[in-house]
Amino acid sequence: NAPNAQNQWSVYPNPGTGIFRVHGETIREATAEVFGSKGQLILKKDLKTDPIIDLSNYPNGVYLLRLRGGKQTKILKLILNR
Repeated sequence: NAPNAQNQWSVYPNPGTGIFRVHGETIREATAEVFGSKGQLILKKDLKTDPIIDLSNYPNGVYLLRLRGGKQTKILKLILNR
């Protein structure tokens, strides 16, 4: 693995309408956690088999996505707007 492969992690489309795809070289080794506007954990999943984050049942707004893999963590904003 490249030492900074996690820095290349990205999410698209963003803003999105509910389905977000996590992309990156080492993403299949990562775990995703999505937090709502009040900081509550609303979704947690292992990305080994499926790099999709489905927020289609949640209201429009800004969510925080925390990706963790190996010793790296990256936090991204997800903008849900239908």
